[in-house]
Amino acid sequence: MKNTRYICLTILCALSLQGCSPHPGAGHWQAVENTDSSFSKITVEIEGRAELLPTDRAAETQRCFWSSKTADGIQLQCTQGDDSGLEFLYLLTVDSNSNEPVATLTQGSRQIGVYRRQPQL
Repeated sequence: MKNTRYICLTILCALSLQGCSPHPGAGHWQAVENTDSSFSKITVEIEGRAELLPTDRAAETQRCFWSSKTADGIQLQCTQGDDSGLEFLYLLTVDSNSNEPVATLTQGSRQIGVYRRQPQL
């Protein structure tokens, strides 16, 4: 009886901690070399904020809020840093099947760029 309680408690703890792990899209992403990416870097913070840094240094950084769309994709709702009032919707989809995760940023059906996760310092 005591073992059964211990096993049930362990399973309950494991299930509750599973919801606390970060989304696969969270992290720092760098554009893959030799690809035509509109953004050089994407930063997705765990608390729901993100930034898209454009490859064109004269362009404004886009600041975003993100939410989980699927188990491997997040939706980014972004505005330009100059607060022009324009909003942009993107989908960042992570392919975790390889040794090094790769993410694809799309806007509608148009691919914006391909990114690799950068190690955290």
